Amino acid sequence: RICVTHFHGDHSLGLAGVIQRINLDQVPHPVTAHYPASGQHFFDRLRYATAYRETVELDREPVAGDGGILATTPAYTLDSHRLSHPVESYGYGLTEPDTRRMLPALLKEHGIAGPDVGRLQREGSLGGVTLEQVSEHRRGQRFAFVMDTRLCDGVYALAEGSDMLVIESTFLDED
Repeated sequence: RICVTHFHGDHSLGLAGVIQRINLDQVPHPVTAHYPASGQHFFDRLRYATAYRETVELDREPVAGDGGILATTPAYTLDSHRLSHPVESYGYGLTEPDTRRMLPALLKEHGIAGPDVGRLQREGSLGGVTLEQVSEHRRGQRFAFVMDTRLCDGVYALAEGSDMLVIESTFLDED
C-alpha cells in the first residue's frame, strides 16, 4: 500500500519514482494507493510523469471526508484521519491485531516443544492443554504517521494508543 498524506510537492513528488520502482521490480501483487480525493489530478499526473512499462496493477482508493478504516487484513488494519492543513490532508495509522505471547516456562511445564507449539497456536488446544494456559495476551502494536498539520482531532485520534508516532510539524518561536 502507498499512503499519500497530501499533494504539496515536498510530500508527493517522490510518488512517481515509487510507482515506477514497483513496476520495474514487477511486484507480484496489486498495490493499492490511498491519497486525498481532491488530489486525483495530481495523482494521475505523478503516476504518468515519465515513460515506463506498467507491469503492476495499481488500485486507486482515494480518501475523502473524515477518513476512517481503509483496509482490514489478517496482518493489520489501516485507518486514516483528516488533518488540518491548507490542502486536503490525511494521517494514517497501522494497527496489528492482538495476539498471544507464548510463555516458555509454562510450555516446558506442560511438555510442549518444537512443532507442537505451532500446532497449539493453530488449534487452540493440544493434549488437554489450552492456549490460554501457556500464553498471555499481547496487544497489537500501532504505528501512526502525521505530516504537516495544525493540532486537531485527527492528530489525537492517530496518536491514541500508538507505540510509534512519526509526526512532523513546525512551531513558531512563541509556541
